[in-house]
Amino acid sequence: MNAAHLHLAVNHFPVVLFFFGVLLLLLSFFIRNVFWQKAACLVIVSAAVFSVPAYVSGEGAEHYLEKLGTAEAIIEPHEKTAKIAFGAGLVTGAGALVVWLAAITGNRFLRALSIGLAVAVALTSGAFFYTSFQGGKIVHAEIRGGSVAAPGPLPGKVKNGHSDD
Repeated sequence: MNAAHLHLAVNHFPVVLFFFGVLLLLLSFFIRNVFWQKAACLVIVSAAVFSVPAYVSGEGAEHYLEKLGTAEAIIEPHEKTAKIAFGAGLVTGAGALVVWLAAITGNRFLRALSIGLAVAVALTSGAFFYTSFQGGKIVHAEIRGGSVAAPGPLPGKVKNGHSDD
């Protein structure tokens, strides 16, 4: 397994977990259940924890891809958005810990803190989705084991007035 494989393997966890955390937090609001609110906080903290290896492995993946000839211009937008998403993820994870502690202690500001967390995690989730979108533009031929598909028309596309189907 090389650096690019590792990055591709771990980078999905924070994206999915932040989104799942948003859904759980919203569910906890609608059903007014503190258990689900605490569960959402733990999912969000987990997402923040998983964002660390995703972010750290990105640097190694970048160096590996540049050695293979991938242009920095293709990687740079993903790298820039990853820095923003990573920072937002860490701050949101810390906020989730605060809300979790407030839920455990029965803090009177729990509702306001939870609403703030919901906004933060929704924005953070969006940042991670956008980072994934930017990363998806990077072609990973290295994971194909040397068998790169030849460029050409996709099946079903019109070619010379005729469909390939």
